[in-house]
Amino acid sequence: MKDTHHDLQVIRASVSDRFNAYFSHFRDAVDEYYEVFGNLRQANLPALRFAALVELKNKCETLHTEMHSRIFHDVAEGALSELEISTLLNVNRELFSSNQSLNAALSDALLDSHAAADYESIPATA
Repeated sequence: MKDTHHDLQVIRASVSDRFNAYFSHFRDAVDEYYEVFGNLRQANLPALRFAALVELKNKCETLHTEMHSRIFHDVAEGALSELEISTLLNVNRELFSSNQSLNAALSDALLDSHAAADYESIPATA
């Protein structure tokens, strides 16, 4: 996420209402991800932890795909400059990568080696 700090500042300082609205969209996506992340607290059995991690993986993929689609919808409408497109795609990719890394670390920490391998082999559903 450190790589996106400058991009987020550019979005926040933008005079374009459409471009600036993306800051709220990204913040909402982070809130949604961490809401699902909170489900891990109640997962006290290995099977529940596994299910919560799969849900988290799917949420990560869904949020990335939805934001990607939103960005390309605005690109198709000609509503974004090249700099805005690049900035938005970078932030979306970095959020996705950060969430994926956290998911991988959580699976390693919370699951035994067999369950972690099973988790890694499950494709996310967007």
